[in-house]
Order: sequence, then structure tokens, then C-alpha cells
Amino acid sequence: MTRPARTRTALLVAVTAAALVGAPGTASAAPPGAADAVPADTGVVSIGDARARAGFGTGASGLNARAATGSGAVSAAAAGSGGSAFTSMTPTRVLDTRNSGGALGPGGTRAVDLSSRVPANATAVVLNVTGVSPTLSTVITVWPAGEERPEASTLNLRAGEIRANAATVALGPERALAFRNNSGTTHVVADLAGYYAPAAAAKFTSLSPARVLDTRDSGGALGPGATRTINLSSRVPATATAVTFNLTGASATLSTFVTAYPAGQARPLASSLNMVPGQVTPNLVTVALGTNRSVTLHNNSGSTHLVADLAGYYATDRGDAFYQMSPFRWFDTRFDVPVGSGETWWFGFSEVVPASASSLVFNLTGTAPTASTYVTAWPSDTAQPTASNLNLVRGQTAANMATVAFGTQKRLDIFNNAGSVHVIIDVAGYFAPPPVVCAANCVHSWGANNNAQLGVGTLGGYSGEPGRVDGNSQFTSVAGGISNGYGLRDDGTVWAWGTNGASGLANGVGYGVAVKPVRINGLTNVRQIAIGAYNGYALDQDNRAWSWGYAGDGELGNGSVTQVNTPVPVALPNDVQQIAAGHLTTFALRSNGTVWVWGANGGSFGNGTYGTGCDTTPVGPGCRAATPIQVPGLTGVVSIAASYNAAFAVKSDGSVWAWGFNAEGELGIGTAGGPGCYANPLRTDCMALSPVRIPGLAGVSKIVTGGTSATYALMTDGTVQSWGYNAAGQLGNGTTGGECADETVPNCVRTTPGPVTGLTDVVDVAAGGSFAMARRADGTLWTWGQNSQGQLGGTWSPRDVPAQVPGVSSVTAVGTGLTTAYAIY
Repeated sequence: MTRPARTRTALLVAVTAAALVGAPGTASAAPPGAADAVPADTGVVSIGDARARAGFGTGASGLNARAATGSGAVSAAAAGSGGSAFTSMTPTRVLDTRNSGGALGPGGTRAVDLSSRVPANATAVVLNVTGVSPTLSTVITVWPAGEERPEASTLNLRAGEIRANAATVALGPERALAFRNNSGTTHVVADLAGYYAPAAAAKFTSLSPARVLDTRDSGGALGPGATRTINLSSRVPATATAVTFNLTGASATLSTFVTAYPAGQARPLASSLNMVPGQVTPNLVTVALGTNRSVTLHNNSGSTHLVADLAGYYATDRGDAFYQMSPFRWFDTRFDVPVGSGETWWFGFSEVVPASASSLVFNLTGTAPTASTYVTAWPSDTAQPTASNLNLVRGQTAANMATVAFGTQKRLDIFNNAGSVHVIIDVAGYFAPPPVVCAANCVHSWGANNNAQLGVGTLGGYSGEPGRVDGNSQFTSVAGGISNGYGLRDDGTVWAWGTNGASGLANGVGYGVAVKPVRINGLTNVRQIAIGAYNGYALDQDNRAWSWGYAGDGELGNGSVTQVNTPVPVALPNDVQQIAAGHLTTFALRSNGTVWVWGANGGSFGNGTYGTGCDTTPVGPGCRAATPIQVPGLTGVVSIAASYNAAFAVKSDGSVWAWGFNAEGELGIGTAGGPGCYANPLRTDCMALSPVRIPGLAGVSKIVTGGTSATYALMTDGTVQSWGYNAAGQLGNGTTGGECADETVPNCVRTTPGPVTGLTDVVDVAAGGSFAMARRADGTLWTWGQNSQGQLGGTWSPRDVPAQVPGVSSVTAVGTGLTTAYAIY
């Protein structure tokens, strides 16, 4: 029976490793069918959306799914769109708590420094992680050291057992990993099998699963200390350096482990598969090839049958690059119905991988099986292979990493043999050929990538080095929001990348992610783009304004509060000259010099009101405007800008006017309401409910706003003025406020404009969350402020005065997201 999966969870989970493989030693096993220990968790959000949607996974039978938002689950992101190639290694033990440091206790962690094992540009490592003799059912989590621990598991253990997982773990800049045990005490062993890096190493070719060994049919079981060599010279080319295969052990007479290693080499102190009598156990193995392109398998104790199904190979002259992703949960049948006996379901991935993706790397989990069964994954619209990815006994929860080629329409088929079983798919990455290289006027990106906002093909982590966004050329402008990046090409088309929980991709659906730029259909002849918190806006050559995305406060300006996933026209005449997007409020400058506003009214409507009753049904009067209304008293305006909850207008006479929120002096009018404004926004100096002229500010070319209460003015003489919040040195005047408990702390707030140090000949400015960048007339780029995600470019240190980004020249346009930077050159 064949049927499509009916429910997709689209959950972004903070997992830095996923999969199953082996480790050393022998031990007695827990009874078959005993529940796996998993961490309890209730936080689940959709991709690209910071608002919680559901909770699940409590107690010993749940499966973890914790959202990665902000700083969670961060790792190194490769600079540029070329992906990473694999370098295989003879398995090398990098951690064994039995020999050093002792067992990990409840909540105990252990750091493993891999900086001497992998190069500085390594993006991920392939490990075998093994838990040995835990005293309680527990969870082992592995993640980049120095970062926030994700609420996720790499390895699930039952008391007294030995179990191993294969894990592909992203690396942070320090190239160190952290290992944590949740409950009881347990020993942990880790064997390094290889690493990914953007270099000229081996790339992957996926194959339909092919059985290359079955000792039940040929050669018989492996006895104690016995070896069996698999010659793959007829299966892989002469340039192949490593292979990936699913290794399954069956009918073991004793608890044992099997080690896979390059033929002709010494057997390493490592393992690939752990087994106990009475269970069938599979694990994915990636191992370097040895003599005659062969792999040797060694069994430690008793006798056991082995089955190997080849999934693909790495070679130096062909294949696809790897693109790592912070693993996210894409399917979970527990939200629908289980896969029944003999059923085949297809699962689609076109919303989360690019069209060029050739195969998927994912953690496949089976839970709550009603009978002993096996589960097989393979490319849709091809014959089902004689292979299995999971082997389960009744009531068991188990997982295995899988690498499977895509079928048509980016689909995979999954078959369950007996009973019913729930299936969970956590995506960890994909393989794809490098994109067409951008030839000229290319978008480059750096900084945070937790929502794929770098657009280089990966999801998760961050990069301090500018990387080219390949696939398209001839961009004229670029902008970013919280979860997305956008580029405008010289042909008037708009391209988007990042997550889609708020329909930021405008691709007709409200879920998924675009790790590389995709065109927004329906937008043509566009001349300007503007980005809000969860919205995008475009202005075309006919002076029509368009919007898409979240609409809970009327942000679309079309009279509706319903989110849309394709562009819709804003309810304004075709005379719009500029759009400025704030957090949840948007402004339009019309050809008659007037300013119009719509969205949420946090005091930024400029009409003397502050929206109240916004949490009631229906909402109170003045809380929001779903269609544009005029900002009274403003005429002769030539340009506008909008920040989180404030707005600015430059008039034809050179004067600058400001209104809205002013807790941190961001209006530049000489006052600051202080932190108390967040609890009581109507207290003294917290708001300017009508436009107020900024005293003494003249000769302004344009106003630029930042994400955290800092404001900038590009002057006609090429200098830059700044004012507002300065906790991270974002004012660029050589001072940093630091903790900034209130507005009286020295250097925290500047309430009137003052010069940014050392900048001249500036032709453009962009500002993100607590950082800013300036493009000079000579094409160089200068940045300053916070640098927690590498957003300043070329450095990991913050700075309170501008400095040039090394290696960047001939810049023609700049843009920012919250903690991501963009430049066109």
C-alpha cells in the first residue's frame, strides 16, 4: 500500500548531531523493547518563526524537538556557496572516559579539542559516539563547545547497555566539541572518522542502496576475532577515497562489536557497530577505502552475521559537495497516524533543500512499533531495494543516520514491513553540485546563519568571512530581516532566502526554508525593497507598493490581518516613492511629499496616539491600521526611515523630523526616557507621539536606523552622525556603554547627533542589530559595533570605531539583517 505522509511538522530543532553507529567493548544488553531514554521537552516552533506552536516529547517515550532560535545550536558556517568536501581518516579515538577523566555524572560535560585533528576551515566532523554501561537510562548530547547546549540528543542509552551512534556534528570556530550526559553516570567514547571542509577533497556520489555483503548467503557468520573483506573495486571508481554503507548485524551469539577499517591497514582502536544476542542492529558507516578499494570488517566476540548495503562513495574527481544544516524535524507521523504494515509513504523535501540537491542526510527514527519490523528508505519512483535502515522490536525507539538519493520532485519513499510504527525525520544536511559561479555584482554575506540567512546553501552557525552567494549575478541592492535575506537584480526580479515560517519567501506556502536564493514570483520591474521583522515590501517602476508575510497587526497594508504567502498590493495609489519598514510598522513616502503609515501603533503613527487594547478581542481603537493612514503635519518630505518603533523624515529644506519610541535617545531630540519606558511607554520622554524636529541636524543625505535603538545620518559631505543606544559601541565614537543598566550610565546613550569617528567619503550606510557598516566612495567597506556572530567581517572582536573589512573592495551596495551583513561586489 502506498500513501503520502499527511502531516509535516516543519520544526526547526537545535540538534548538532544525529545518527547511529558503533563503539568498543562488550556488555550485557537491556531487555528487547525497553523504552529508550530521551530528554523531556515542550518547545517547538516552525521554521523561521520564533513563536511556539506546540509541545510534545515528555517522559521516557518521547522524542526531543527543541527549536533553535537566536544563539542556540550555533556552529561554523562555510563562507561561500561551494559547500564542503570530505576528507576520510582511519578511525581515531579522540575521547575515552574509561582511560581519562572518568565517567560523566548526571549533567556532566566533557570538552574535546579537535583543533590539532582537523584544519581551521573544517565545517563539520563525522564521529562514532558510544555510551558504555550507563547506570540509568540517559541521553548523550554532542554540540560545538562554547555554544549554548541544544535540547537534543545524539545518543540514547538504556541502563547497562553499550550503544553507538554515527554523528555528523558541525564545528564552531574553536573546533572543539562538548559532550554531556543527562542522567546517572556513563562512560563515553568517540572515534573521529573524517571531516568536511571547503577544499579540493573528495565529494559524494549517492547510489541506490546495493547489497555488497550478506554473510547469510555467502561465507557464513564471522566468528570471534574473524575478519571479512569487501572488495568494492567493481562498485566505485579508482579515484574513490571512502564509502558510506549501512552495516547490519544479526544473530549475534554474544555481545560484541564490529570494526570497519581500510583493508590492508592495521585495525584501529575503534568500532562501527555494537550488538547483543537476539537483536538486529543497523548503523551507517563512513570509512576510508584501503587496498584494492576494499574495506575490512572485524568481529570481536562470539559469531554474528553481517549485511552491508552500499549507499554511496567519495571520490576526488566527481561527486557533490556537502551542505551542513542545523538538524531540523521535517516529518513526524505522531502528529498524524503511524505507517501501517506493508505501507510505503512518500516524503517530500522540496521546501527545505534546493532544486539541485542530489541526496539527503537525515536521522531516521522509528518509535512505538506494534510488532518487530524493519524500515527502508529509498528514492521515490525507483524499485524498493533489498536493504533496511531501521530494525525494531515491539515497543522500541531507535534511530539511524541515513544518506539517500532523491527521487522525482525531491521525494523519498519509506516502507514499514510489519505492524505499525511512527517515523520521525530530522534533516542534517544534503549533497548537491556547486552552483553556477556568480560572475559580477554578486551578493556576499557573513554573520549569523541560524535561519539560512547567509544564502550559501547551509543552515545554522555563523561565518566571520564574507562568502559569495552563487547562482545569480547582477544584483543592485540587498537587504535582510530577522530570518531572511533579499536581493534585487538589475532585471527587476526579487530573490529571497532564509526560513519561511512567516511566509517570508512568498513562495505560496507558509513553511520550509530556502538555503539558496529563490525568485519571488509575481514581482517584476521592482526598483526598491524594504524588509520588516516578518514582512517584505517591494516598490515597482509604476510606483506600486507590494507586501507579503505576517499580517497580525495589519502589516500588509491591504486591509487584512491574515498572513499571505504571495505578494499583494498595498492599498495606496500608484504614486509611492519610497517604503521604510520598521518592526511591525511600515511607512510610505508619496509623490506629494506626504508620509503614510500602517501596521502596529506603538506610538509611531505620528498622530498623537498610542495604541492600547491590542491584546483584547476585538482590539482597541488606535491599536493598529490595516490600511495606510496619513502621518499628519508632514509635507515636503524627500526621504524616510523606520526603526523598531520609531520613524524619521527628511524634508526638502534639509530638516529632519522624528517620532515614536525614545527610551534610548534614538530620536536624537536631546532626551531619553530610559529602561522604564519598556514597562510604561507613556512616561516622560519615552515617546514623541507627533513628529519633532531634530535640533541642529542639517545637511543630511539620508537617515539609517539600526535594530537596537541606534540611528545614523549620512551627511552630504560624506561623514556620518550617530545617536541613541551604545551598549556595544554601535555609535562608532570610540566609547562603549557595556551593561547599561539605565540611561545615566556613561557612554550608554547619546541623545543628540555626534560624529562617527574617522569616516569620510561615505556614500552609503546600513545598520543591523547593534552594528553598522559604511561604504566609502573608493568601494571599501567599514564596520563597527557588536560582533557576536562575526557580522563585522574578518574578525571576531567587537569594536567601537570603524575599521575596514579586509579583502573586500569594489562594493556597490550594502545591507544588513539583525546579525547578518551583506555587500554587493
